[in-house]
Amino acid sequence: MGYWIEIHCDIKSFGPPGELHLNGWCSNESTSYPMGMAKSTRASYFKALKYLTEQAKGWGWKKTREGWICPNCQKYREDVPSETN
Repeated sequence: MGYWIEIHCDIKSFGPPGELHLNGWCSNESTSYPMGMAKSTRASYFKALKYLTEQAKGWGWKKTREGWICPNCQKYREDVPSETN
């Protein structure tokens, strides 16, 4: 048995005012977020988590105190917190 890991946006935005987004605006709505599988060992889990974290940052995601924020939500939120490690 293994682990399925996903990084979701923790601050959901609905895009710019006046624009209609049928599939939503946040990456959570379109399932365009980092995800992957890890084997059932602790080492594999942490290796996969590190890979997904690097992938998320490469795609423009931001890790904050409140959690992960997708690139789309970052564009339309003025109160996006600063990035953490």
